[in-house]
Amino acid sequence: MQCLKFIFVGIIILLLYFTPVFSRGNGMNNDSIPILFDSEKVLELTFMLNLDSLYRGEYSEKKQYHGKITGLNDAGHLYTIPVIFTKRGHFRKSFNVCDFPPLQVHFKHQHTKETPFYGLKKIKMVTHCQNNDSLYDQYVLQEYLFYKVYNILTDNSFKVRFAKVKYFDISGKEDSLLNYAFFIENREDLALRINGTLLNVHYLEPKAVDQYSCSLMTLFQYMIINQDWSARLLHNVDLFGIYPSLKPITVPFDFDMSWLINIPYNHPTLAYRLGKKPERSFSHEKTDRKAMSLAINKFKLKHEDILNLIHNNKLLNETNKAKILTSFQEFYQLLDNEHWVTRELLRPHKHR
Repeated sequence: MQCLKFIFVGIIILLLYFTPVFSRGNGMNNDSIPILFDSEKVLELTFMLNLDSLYRGEYSEKKQYHGKITGLNDAGHLYTIPVIFTKRGHFRKSFNVCDFPPLQVHFKHQHTKETPFYGLKKIKMVTHCQNNDSLYDQYVLQEYLFYKVYNILTDNSFKVRFAKVKYFDISGKEDSLLNYAFFIENREDLALRINGTLLNVHYLEPKAVDQYSCSLMTLFQYMIINQDWSARLLHNVDLFGIYPSLKPITVPFDFDMSWLINIPYNHPTLAYRLGKKPERSFSHEKTDRKAMSLAINKFKLKHEDILNLIHNNKLLNETNKAKILTSFQEFYQLLDNEHWVTRELLRPHKHR
């Protein structure tokens, strides 16, 4: 058994040093580093595409929808660039779950100069899901803010950029839409930014990863009441090798299933949520006491910054703002309870 552990560690080391850094394949160079996430300013964009075709299209992520993006650059100049839209994701583009699918936008480098999209070949978007329900804009905003919370805790996290998007139907068959959305940093670009390597691994023993990053991620998921992730199965978790560490770090994504957001998706597997009050459930395999203590201290250090992020957001309605702030305060009250912390977080747990 001990021999197998050494073999496994050896495999991880080989992955760290010999797995390609996929960011190189994104056409990156020193003259075209993405600038999209350098600003906190809300992007105001117009997407011109055939909405009728998008709605009638099937679930393939390969089918292309040609269109244009229009907006103002930092100098206040109007730009219009040709793009290709494709559908993406799994759950949210499934039949009857969302009216409007998540998108991936594809660019040609020569068209993105002097625009916020300079340096990008593609970018993922989280969209509003339902066209005729304004609450879904609030759901988009809340998920965006959870990404920003994790940005406060660590640079080893996906950056995001918020946008207000007008979708103009060039076919003339569908009404125009005005909705919230946000862009998510590409995995390849995150790897380049943190001087790391995106690891192509599909299963991993939790003890094989960096214990601090895993503890930080676990506490964060507990704070936002999200159980839709797994470090072991790498479900909604990416793995990056960072020199000189021999243990890769974990980076979470996709927080829309958080009970704190509680999106009422039209899907039979989520029927169990109806009428139930969200309750935190701590999900972990075995706790590294020192790493978890460091993670707890980081949360306490960033307490005020996290609360201010929510409190100062002007687009979040008062009901959702109060809900999130109250829940986060309850989380911090638990962290201040030494007996609870020792019992639930610092005491070694058996495999469940």
